[in-house]
Amino acid sequence: MHLDAMLCDFATVREGLLHILGGGINRLWREKFPAQMGVTLSILLEIHPTEANRQHSMNIVLQDEDGRRLAEVNADFQVGRNVESNRRGEPIVMPLAISLQQMTIPGPGAYSVEILLDGQHKRTLTVLAAPPKEKDRRRRGRTGSHE
Repeated sequence: MHLDAMLCDFATVREGLLHILGGGINRLWREKFPAQMGVTLSILLEIHPTEANRQHSMNIVLQDEDGRRLAEVNADFQVGRNVESNRRGEPIVMPLAISLQQMTIPGPGAYSVEILLDGQHKRTLTVLAAPPKEKDRRRRGRTGSHE
């Protein structure tokens, strides 16, 4: 199973497509702490046909720079193979939009979102949380401003 992921302002899934707004967040400027993350995790799963029709687990863990778990989202899922739309041997693509909006970060520092599939680590997304400096207030790109 292959996985692509990014943090974004917002994402939705419609008709098998992942719609992303403000993707690629790696900074969270927050005026005060503790603060909400205010981001969405967008994921594209590519599932080999041999992995279809089986139970799988996904664990998403928010941790601080010392590896302490601050929040966790767990889900079990199963993907069926669509014989009509997938050719033999073609991977199944499953888009996901997972809200991390309400997850709380306790203070400034480095954090990571760890993604595990079936107990195996697949991806780390690192984000730095800090109070904005004056120049950061004007620059919003790739920052995940939450005002």
